[in-house]
Amino acid sequence: MAIETWQDVMVPLGAALMGSSIGAWTTRFVSRTTRAHALYNSYLERCLANPDLASHNAFMGAHGKRHKLTFDPHQFEGEAVERYHWFIALMLAAMEEIIGIKGRDRGWRSVVRDQVSYHGGYFQAAWGSMRDSYSRALQGIIDPQFPGKSDANS
Repeated sequence: MAIETWQDVMVPLGAALMGSSIGAWTTRFVSRTTRAHALYNSYLERCLANPDLASHNAFMGAHGKRHKLTFDPHQFEGEAVERYHWFIALMLAAMEEIIGIKGRDRGWRSVVRDQVSYHGGYFQAAWGSMRDSYSRALQGIIDPQFPGKSDANS
């Protein structure tokens, strides 16, 4: 069998290269999606294991009646508040990684926005002093929920 034209070689070669590119893209997409789901599921498991930390309202219901809390991350306000600060830090680390992986996905951006809103009272008090520790991508999702709590909105 003789090769009659360059197309006899290039068309199958191009199809093979395109197929491998699509396969590689699909593998990356599935891997990134799986990682985002694993991060989110891990966060949800923490919520189930610590229901008093799963939202600002739950925290205040369980711990807020004892004294007025400022949620200043630089001031010790008791062990329960420290646990809540660290819970928020773990949540933000997971959400920041999810945004790093799936930041263009509106659904994941909405998930991050929703999780932050569950802790709205905390962010209302603390976001201004902690926001610079997080990526611009995460700031871009959180800042609009708390106008006046960021340098970008002042």
